[in-house]
Amino acid sequence: MRRGLVFVTISMVLAGIRAAGAAEPASDVQLSTVPNSVYKIRDSGRGGTESWYFNLVVADAQGREGIRPLRAELEVFAGATLRETISLPEATLELMQETSYRVTPETDPLSLRRRFSLDEVFDLRLGFVAKPVTWEADRVRITLTLDVPGPKNAIKTLDVRIGTRSQKTKLVFPMQGPGIVTQGQVNNFGHSGHSNQFAIDVMGLDAEYGPMVNGGQGNAGFAGWGRDVIAPANGRVVYARNDVPDNPPDGGDPQAVYSKVSEPLLAIAGNCVIIDHGNEEFSVLMHLQQGSVTVEVGKMVRQGQVIARLGNSGDAFGAHLHYQLQDGPALFRANSLPVQFDNLAGVDLARGVYVEPR
Repeated sequence: MRRGLVFVTISMVLAGIRAAGAAEPASDVQLSTVPNSVYKIRDSGRGGTESWYFNLVVADAQGREGIRPLRAELEVFAGATLRETISLPEATLELMQETSYRVTPETDPLSLRRRFSLDEVFDLRLGFVAKPVTWEADRVRITLTLDVPGPKNAIKTLDVRIGTRSQKTKLVFPMQGPGIVTQGQVNNFGHSGHSNQFAIDVMGLDAEYGPMVNGGQGNAGFAGWGRDVIAPANGRVVYARNDVPDNPPDGGDPQAVYSKVSEPLLAIAGNCVIIDHGNEEFSVLMHLQQGSVTVEVGKMVRQGQVIARLGNSGDAFGAHLHYQLQDGPALFRANSLPVQFDNLAGVDLARGVYVEPR
């Protein structure tokens, strides 16, 4: 569930900005970010760098058409110290401009923007990639020049706080035995939406670290198929789904399966369990085997308790477990959070990394 993105990098200091008349503030135009809290994460394999990502959302109280970006200046600060200035001209912004959160009559019924929508004019995906940890960056100031209806352009400024998050819950990895990370976090070319950018996908491996068994036929050909999935920490179950069919052995089209069940948009997650850890942190475990979920909404679970089996349901192409930590109970609405596991201390959960939690 990823699309092509235009990221801001340190090399994108560009010129060629369109000449314009005098600019003035525009009180009806508002800037915001998705997610609203932006976190830095260490980069895999780079050593000493970190990255952060968000969408800059432009809204207009008057609902005017034709508002478009002419220039953006991005200033990275550590306290009062300016670390970097990046200038983006009109041509680059035109390539970056999208409407990621606006629902229209043409929006696909199974589009995730139907779970999280905004009354936006447009948005810009911004990625600050591989910045030195020694910068101690804590803020980005965005100055955006806009072409708005009328004789003058508009200038809007937004300060975006950039933080490093401290996890509250002591988690253990939700799958036992050997496995391999197949899709990592956003800075590892992995998940990219606000609701999953810190998620990981993991496949089970056999005792010889092979991903397939028995000739690799069907779902049972995956080494992790049916492996126990455990609660990563104590908590209360706030969501549990057990009725999404496992995807057919020939691969097929998962949408043809989950579009026919109840709440088809939520069925993208397949059979799924969400656990409230009681501190504004929620564990989400997706793509579980149909009929294997053993917990119910409202029930308490303890860390290490078997709650389901690894499966291949929903928007999944092969048996694997999707895990994420997020700041609320709602699927595809809450913001994902950076995550670490006590029994995988020091393990960089990047694509291709072997894991064997104890």
